[in-house]
Parts: sequence; structure tokens; C-alpha cells
Amino acid sequence: MYTLTDLSNDLEEGLTTGFDVDAVSDLAFAIYHNHCLQLAESVVDVLVTLMVMGMG
Repeated sequence: MYTLTDLSNDLEEGLTTGFDVDAVSDLAFAIYHNHCLQLAESVVDVLVTLMVMGMG
């Protein structure tokens, strides 16, 4: 099961250059794609929110 703690760790590791909306959105999509069968429901909600941030 991929949890909110896992998501937090992956975001921290993947965003080494600071906060960039497009980078956050792209990373969230990659995490969703790579772990889609293992995601806790709470993680899906957060990932969807992060993914749509890049849409404006």
C-alpha cells in the first residue's frame, strides 16, 4: 500500500529545486502512474489535486 508518508517522501526527494507548480503536477502524475494499483484512497485524492494544479 502506497501511503501519504510515501507520497511525502517521494515529493521531497523529487522536488530538489524548490516549489514549481508544473514540477509538482508532473511528479504527482508520475507517482500516480507508477503506483496506481497500490494507492490508498487518501493518496489518490491528494494526487488528483496536485495533478490539476498544473492546469491553472
